Amino acid sequence: MRAAEAAPVALAPKRKPIFVLLAAVLTLAASILAMMGAHLVALLQARGLDLAAAVALGMLIGPSAVGARFVETLAGNRITRSGP
Repeated sequence: MRAAEAAPVALAPKRKPIFVLLAAVLTLAASILAMMGAHLVALLQARGLDLAAAVALGMLIGPSAVGARFVETLAGNRITRSGP
């Protein structure tokens, strides 16, 4: 039997609600991030920043995320994870 023909694996009944909750929380977080990104410049201008400063701060989000992932990769095995 090839992998494409394999029957789908059902989630264990007690884990399915947790998976649905996790999916909902991640979807909500991604939606909020997308909305903030779309309105960030206007929000920063409403707080008193000029257009150039608001755009410059908005541009820092991407490189900051990449930098955080890089630091996490370097720390990798040094950080102990608790839980199952």
